[in-house]
Amino acid sequence: MLDVMMLGLIPDSDYFVSDFWEGTHRILAAGQPLTFMAIPPHGGHLVAIRRAGPEPVLVASSFHFTQGSEIAAWHASGRELCFKVELGRIADGEVRLRLPAAPKAARVDGQVIAMQDSGQGIYLLGFSVHRTAEVVVNW
Repeated sequence: MLDVMMLGLIPDSDYFVSDFWEGTHRILAAGQPLTFMAIPPHGGHLVAIRRAGPEPVLVASSFHFTQGSEIAAWHASGRELCFKVELGRIADGEVRLRLPAAPKAARVDGQVIAMQDSGQGIYLLGFSVHRTAEVVVNW
């Protein structure tokens, strides 16, 4: 069990906690300690922790173990989010986005892609990256 202040996090904020190996995410409510189920011997969790807020948030990515360092650009304006993924390799994966409202359209390099509702305002977008990808999501 970890106190969020020990991690340098703001104690009165909610956070998304995403586990890379398990491909899961959850919300850590304000003031709650960060806990994990039993960890097997020689096991571990590789997590990304991001502050939840009303603006679009990258909750997680399966393209890189950092769950976000591959995002080279991020711009949200009005009801649109544009971001660029730079991998330098070809890969299939997904990003999980927290959006202010349900998405109306998503495009990757101009091609329309369906988004899956994961609940709690989080949407999954699965796609292929051929070294780089430009993503646009409207809500």
